[in-house]
Amino acid sequence: MPDHAHTHASRQESGNALWFILMAIVLLAALTIVISRSGSSVNQSGDVERERIAASDMMRTAKGIEQTVRQMQIRGLGESQISFDTSALSGYTNPNCDNSGCKVYDKAGGGLTYSTPKPLWLDKGFSSVSGYGEWVFTHDNCIAGVGSGTSSCGTGNVDILIALPGIRKGICTQINRMLDLPAGDNLPVESIGLTPWIGTISSTHTVLVGDNADGTALERASAGCYKITGGSWDGAYVFYQTLFER
Repeated sequence: MPDHAHTHASRQESGNALWFILMAIVLLAALTIVISRSGSSVNQSGDVERERIAASDMMRTAKGIEQTVRQMQIRGLGESQISFDTSALSGYTNPNCDNSGCKVYDKAGGGLTYSTPKPLWLDKGFSSVSGYGEWVFTHDNCIAGVGSGTSSCGTGNVDILIALPGIRKGICTQINRMLDLPAGDNLPVESIGLTPWIGTISSTHTVLVGDNADGTALERASAGCYKITGGSWDGAYVFYQTLFER
């Protein structure tokens, strides 16, 4: 005679085992989803932190050059004499600088060594544009509200800037967040001139205010970041820092 009680118990045990297996599968799937989402969140947080570090590094480099220029001016050099001439860049020979004492990148002058922008700062999509991966010292812009410049900005108000075009959007965003300027999808938009500073102020210039809803995003901002419109850098992001406020 078959042992019905034993058969029933065996079926019950088998059913319980199957239930536990199914539950384990469900829990494992849920755990996998949680870990995946957590990993994605950690990666995003890591990206933001790296961008913040890069933004700080970039601003610190530019600020160091600004402070060096100020020290050179305190020593008696006029703005037209200060030269950014270096073997690492072309187009910066300043005819008003007749000795090494007026060169920012010379031991007898500013004492600095030119530092090439780090590749991780840059958007490789612009690698074919002339000047990619180079600091720019330019005199084509007047920042409204900086120095004596007003919203109309005449030639006498043109500022001397250090700029780095073609940086990554995430770094541009972090720069502006640190400076309490519009960031993310609301980054300011402007055109930019990149004529090398060689001691003579340009007669034509861009009034740098940052086109956005009210058109004053960069007003009074001696440093910041924005999206370039027009020219070979169209769509790129540029960081700038004022060296001479005029």
